[in-house]
Amino acid sequence: MLDISLKKRAQELSIAALPSSLHGYILAIGMERPQFTDYREWTQYSCLYKALRKSNGAPGSEVIAARLLEFIDRYQSLAEAREIQPENQKALTKKERRRLRREGLDKGGHQLAIALQKAKPSKATVLNDWKSAPRIGLGMQSTMRPPPKTRRDEVKIDEHTAPQGKAAPYHALYIPGWTLSDSE
Repeated sequence: MLDISLKKRAQELSIAALPSSLHGYILAIGMERPQFTDYREWTQYSCLYKALRKSNGAPGSEVIAARLLEFIDRYQSLAEAREIQPENQKALTKKERRRLRREGLDKGGHQLAIALQKAKPSKATVLNDWKSAPRIGLGMQSTMRPPPKTRRDEVKIDEHTAPQGKAAPYHALYIPGWTLSDSE
């Protein structure tokens, strides 16, 4: 059921002289098109608005006007809830704008980068941690005895590691049975 104020507004809207499009009507009542975010819903109500405009006071036009007003009221309440006070931020200098453009970061990304940089440990802390960590190599002595050095004459070559007496005399380009000469 329609409440009385909506019914009265619907009757007034159904007989009023309306702008040519829903967009024009939205602007006339003081709202803006970007406040209506759902495109499919906008197209549906745009068709309803065209039907309302063509009916112009016909008996069924009050129902169409009521649906249209409900749609507009719902988005008007959403738009009022969405309004946020802008923060008082200092304007960026030309140098900062250029740097941000070069880095490709928006203001939020820049703030995140600053926060991450502050959370990073300082260079002195990193250096002290690195110096206090144990190192293998130059500063530590091994607990194991060094292995004895091996001499060439002590090495014995096994059968499978011994070089073959006869190496292949041909290269991959010169396979036996094939020649590059014009004698044939």
